[in-house]
Amino acid sequence: EIKLIIHWLGFYIDSQMSRKLLEDASVHSGVVTLSAFMRLMRSHRATEYAHTRELFQRLDENNDGLIAPRDLCLLFKKLGLCVLPETLAELVEDCQLPHQEFSFTGFWKVLQLLRHRDGFSSSDLKAITDTFRRFDHSHRGEMTTRSVPNALRWLGYLMGSDVVEKVEWRREYCDKGCLSEPEFVKLVRNHAEANLRSVRMVFREYAEDLGANPLHFIRLKPALQILSQSYGDLVEDWLKKNMLGKWENQQEATFNFEEFLRVAEGCRGLVRERFRSNCGFTDKELMVLTTNFAAMSTKCGMPSLPPSTLIELFRCTVPAIQTSKNVRDLLRKAMRVHRLEVSGLDWHGFLMVMRTFEDLLENDIAESSYLVCEELGLPAHAVDDYLDIYARYLHEGPRGLSPSDLQFIVNPEALSQLTSGKGYMETLAALNAWQLPDHKVAELREALVQMQEQKGAAGTVASFIHYTKELRANPSPRSSTNSMGEYRAWSPKMSISSNTWSIASGRGRKTMFAA
Repeated sequence: EIKLIIHWLGFYIDSQMSRKLLEDASVHSGVVTLSAFMRLMRSHRATEYAHTRELFQRLDENNDGLIAPRDLCLLFKKLGLCVLPETLAELVEDCQLPHQEFSFTGFWKVLQLLRHRDGFSSSDLKAITDTFRRFDHSHRGEMTTRSVPNALRWLGYLMGSDVVEKVEWRREYCDKGCLSEPEFVKLVRNHAEANLRSVRMVFREYAEDLGANPLHFIRLKPALQILSQSYGDLVEDWLKKNMLGKWENQQEATFNFEEFLRVAEGCRGLVRERFRSNCGFTDKELMVLTTNFAAMSTKCGMPSLPPSTLIELFRCTVPAIQTSKNVRDLLRKAMRVHRLEVSGLDWHGFLMVMRTFEDLLENDIAESSYLVCEELGLPAHAVDDYLDIYARYLHEGPRGLSPSDLQFIVNPEALSQLTSGKGYMETLAALNAWQLPDHKVAELREALVQMQEQKGAAGTVASFIHYTKELRANPSPRSSTNSMGEYRAWSPKMSISSNTWSIASGRGRKTMFAA
C-alpha cells in the first residue's frame, strides 16, 4: 500500500527512484510504523528536491540560476506533469513571480502550489469541488460510484468519441462504493490528463509531419470530430467569438498544438454548458425526451400538457411505470418535489421532473447495490456495469437490451472473468467468441419479456436480480430437456488463455455500500 500512498501524495520522481527508496527502507515485515513512514516520506521529499534541481540545472544553459518561460514548461513536461498554459500563468501570478525568468526557488514554489491544487487552476478546482458537493446527495462528504459518471459529464468529460482515452477507476473505488472529495479531485485529474493525451494524439495525426508543423484550418473540424462529433458542430461558433482572425482568414490560418488544445477545450466547455442547460441529460437522452413530449403536445394541440395526458407521456418515457409500483412512487415523488401533481406540464417542467426522477432512481439503485454482490457474486467493480444494464431495462424494456447486456446478466462463467485494465462491457464487446448466437439472444429476450408480462416490470434491484437468477436457471421460454426428461439449462462455453485472464471472486459485504 505504500506505493499507492506515494502516488497519492504526488511525488514527482520516477518509478525506479521510488522503488530504490522502498528497498532502502527495508520494509520486510509487511507493516510500517508511523516513524518509519515519516522517514520514508522525508527521503522521498529529499529525492524529489534533488531530482528537480538536477533537471533545472540541465535547462540552465547560462549557469546563471535562471530559466526562460519556455524552459519552465519543458521542465514540468520532464516531470510528467500535464499543465495547461493558462493554469501555469495563473500559478506564476499567484506566487507573485516575474514572468520573464525563473529561479529554482520560484519554480519550487510553483510546483508546491501546483501539487496543492492537483494541477488545476483555482477556478477549475472550485468547479470540481462545487460539482462534488452537487452530487454528494447524502451530504456526508462522499459521492457514490453511481453518481461519478454524471459528475464527470457535468465537468465536460465522458462525452467524447471512443478514441478518447478511457480512465479505469472502478477497480480502485467500487469496493467501498463511494469517493471522498480528494479522491474525486484526483479522478478528475486523471481524466484531464487522459483528455490531454488524446488531444495530442489527434493533433499529431492531423497536423503536418506528425505534429512537428501546425494544423491547417481545413483539417481542424475533422480532427475535432475525432475527439467528439459535437466538437465539429460547435467549433464554428467558438472560433467566431474567440479566434475571429483565423475564422476570417481560413485559407491561410493554421493552429499550433497550444492553439488546437485551446480550441478543443473551448468546445468541451460548450458541450459541458449544453449538458448543464439540458438538466444533466446527454444529447441522446434529450432527443428521446423531446420526441415524446413533442408527440404528446401535437396530439393535445397545446404546448403545455394537461394532467390527463401525463400518464400516457410518462408511460412512453419510462415503460416500467405501467407495472412497477416502486417506479410509479418515485415518479410521483418527483412530481411532488416540483408541486406539479395536479397542474399542467410545460417542456421545462417536464425536463425538471425527469431530472429529479432520474436522481431519485439512481439513489434507489445505489442503496441496493450491495445485493448484486451478495446475490449474484459479482466483484464489486462490476456492480455498476450490471446496474447500468438494469437502468437501461427500466427505460427501454427487455427489448431494449443489447446482446452484450443479455450475455452479461445471464452467463455466470463470463461474469467471473476479468481483464486487466478493462471494464466488463468493454471486454464483452471486444471478444467475438463470447457473442451469443442470434437465436439464443432472441430466446433470452423473449424469456425476460414473458417474466415481465406475467409478474410485472422489475422495478427494484432485488426483483431484477430475481429475474436474472431465473434467466440463468432457465434461459429459454421453451424449457430444454435431455433424453431423461430432465431440464438442461443452456450455458455458453468459452476458451480463454489463462495468461490473458484472471479469476476474481468473492462475495460482497452489505456494509460496503452503506453510505
